[in-house]
This record gives sequence, C-alpha cells and structure tokens, in this order.
Amino acid sequence: MDNIEGRLEFLEHNKIPMLEKDINEIKLNLTENTVLTRQSVENNQKLSDTMDSMKQCMYEMTQSLREGNKISGELTEAVSNLNAKMEETTQKVNAKFERVNNRIDEIDEKSKVDIMTWVKRNWFTIIMALGALVYVITNLLKI
Repeated sequence: MDNIEGRLEFLEHNKIPMLEKDINEIKLNLTENTVLTRQSVENNQKLSDTMDSMKQCMYEMTQSLREGNKISGELTEAVSNLNAKMEETTQKVNAKFERVNNRIDEIDEKSKVDIMTWVKRNWFTIIMALGALVYVITNLLKI
C-alpha cells in the first residue's frame, strides 16, 4: 500500500500538474487553431464572394462587349448604306448636270445663226426679195 500511496502522491504532485499544464497548452493551441481556422474559413468565404463578384462583372463586361460589337456592326452597316445612297445621289446629280449642260449647248447652238442653212431654207424668198429690189431700183432710176 505504501507503494500505491507513493505512486498516488507522485501522480498527484508531479504528473497531474504536468498533465494539467499540457492540457491547458493543448486547449490554448486548440483555441488558437479554432480562431485561425475560423479566420481561414471567413477569408475563404470572402475570397469566394469576391470571385463570384468578379465572375458577375466579367459576364456583364462580356455582355457589354457583345452589345457594343452589335451596335458597331449596325453603325458600319448604316455608314455603308449612307455611302451607297451618297454614291447614288452623286450619280443622279451628275446626270442632271450633264442634261443641263447638253440643254445649254443645244440652246447655244440654236441661238447661232447659220447663214448657209438659212439661205438654203429661204432661197426662194431671197430671190423674190432681190427681184423686187432690182425692180424698185430700176423704176427709181428711170425717173
């Protein structure tokens, strides 16, 4: 029994306080690990939320770029149509100016008196007028 009492005293005075110290250290380590684990979980959650937010932003940017490309394509088509209409209008205006220039040339030609053409058309009248003039002059000179 003495041996058992000695062992109990040894355990009570030496081993149990050391075990209590070790248990307190383990509790402290577990507490620290729990805090670190909680911080790590919170940080991972925040990281996950940030990644989700970035994913949403990237999706919105992609949609915005698609919409911009669509608008750019429509604008390109509108400019192309405008260029075609401008070309058509330019051709019409050029044709109008060409017709106006031709008409001006026609009027200019008509305003010129071509004596040979006039004589060909009015030869009978000219001969009659000359005959009448000769008759009048000869009658006046006889007086």
